[in-house]
Amino acid sequence: NVFEPKPSVPEYKVASVGGSRCLLLHYSVPKAVWDGLILLATFYVAVTVPYNVCFSSDDDTPITSRHTLVSDIAVEMLFILDIILNFRTTYVSQSGQVISAPRSIGLHYLATWFFVDLIAALPFDLLYVFNITV
Repeated sequence: NVFEPKPSVPEYKVASVGGSRCLLLHYSVPKAVWDGLILLATFYVAVTVPYNVCFSSDDDTPITSRHTLVSDIAVEMLFILDIILNFRTTYVSQSGQVISAPRSIGLHYLATWFFVDLIAALPFDLLYVFNITV
């Protein structure tokens, strides 16, 4: 119902999270801003990759003449930094507890999204700049 009071904050958000000071809380404002930046970078890739495929010149010109090369490399570096940060970001287990143990966080990330993030972060443009064939 629209007029009912809003639900209270889930217990895991108000519970104190123990662990290292280097942990990034999954529900914190910096994590939300970072996730927004990653979302914008994903939209950028979704627009520029088809643009570069459709409107790039012939194979005679080198890849270094592309206008978006610097921004493409910056976005790839953001994706690599995101992988590093995900190894230090807490998560909520199936039982509803916030997991802050670095080993558990790392194993959970490796078992879930690491491979997908790694494929997305491969720096293909750097390979093209240095003329490395794949």
